Amino acid sequence: MRTPDDLDHEAERLRLEAEGETDPKWALGLQHMRRSSTQLAAILRELAAGGSRTPGEDEAA
Repeated sequence: MRTPDDLDHEAERLRLEAEGETDPKWALGLQHMRRSSTQLAAILRELAAGGSRTPGEDEAA
């Protein structure tokens, strides 16, 4: 059975392929970079709203 992460990965791969990116290593790196920036943006929004974060908190959740 496919997990939501598997489906996200496949959707990102297909989107990159549609944009003309065919090198799987480059596409994987780009996907990782986008995911990291999305996570960073969420953390920054939470902090701006008065939340608190400690390193490694996402991994524990």
